Amino acid sequence: MWMRTAASAGCSRSKMGIFIYCSYTGSWTEERVIRAAQSLPPLRRERMERYHRWEDRRESAAAALLTAYALLAAEKEPPGPPQPTVIAADDLLTAETAAVSLALDWTPGEGGKPFEQGLLRGKTRRFVSLSHTRGAVAAAVADQPVGVDIERLDAAAPHTVRAILRRFHPLERELLEPLAEEQLADRFPVWWTLKESVMKLTGQGFRLPLSMFYVLPETPPDEKSPAGREIFTGCWSGRDIRLYSWPLSPYRLSVAFEKENHNQ
Repeated sequence: MWMRTAASAGCSRSKMGIFIYCSYTGSWTEERVIRAAQSLPPLRRERMERYHRWEDRRESAAAALLTAYALLAAEKEPPGPPQPTVIAADDLLTAETAAVSLALDWTPGEGGKPFEQGLLRGKTRRFVSLSHTRGAVAAAVADQPVGVDIERLDAAAPHTVRAILRRFHPLERELLEPLAEEQLADRFPVWWTLKESVMKLTGQGFRLPLSMFYVLPETPPDEKSPAGREIFTGCWSGRDIRLYSWPLSPYRLSVAFEKENHNQ
């Protein structure tokens, strides 16, 4: 069963109604986090306050506000090529965004995530997915289930990468394992965001074994779009998946959705 998850910041356009948003939080002050928390409904604020690290509370608050911002922005965006747009922090702290944020119900569904059945905005049902990492948050809003992931490109030890890779699908291992250490260090973070975006799309998260689905390149790295977008194809439980991935140095952002509903 496909997951209907939550959202985050930045803006993009798609012919099929997939909108992608991201925002950077490294410059957020404690005062800004307090302001953000005041715009969260009680359930989400309680979740934010469970984090011990200040940076985690910051990202949690920003991701929640980005969810509200994304829902508003998607209603105004015309269809167009998918391309994430970075949203300034101050644009998340408006009265309009706060009003939408305070009205959101973050009660977890049967799968353990909020918004599992999407959100009804007027006569349109929107599906949302959110992600956050150190210093950045991301969100995708779509007219079908969607998964998004953003990760900071921190180098992992080669033996750690190889150990994780052994848990991947055989088709992915066949492609990635022959790479030299330097090449693998460059490509592995791309695959990790792709894998996580699929896990969010399915609604299973890390309950879904990494070997039970695959992601493969549809466009070679040397044939990227001018904005650096790469296109991938994947499969999980007999369902075809389309994925887009962008470099947002020092981050990587990927989005996944069911291919049969994509009209590009």
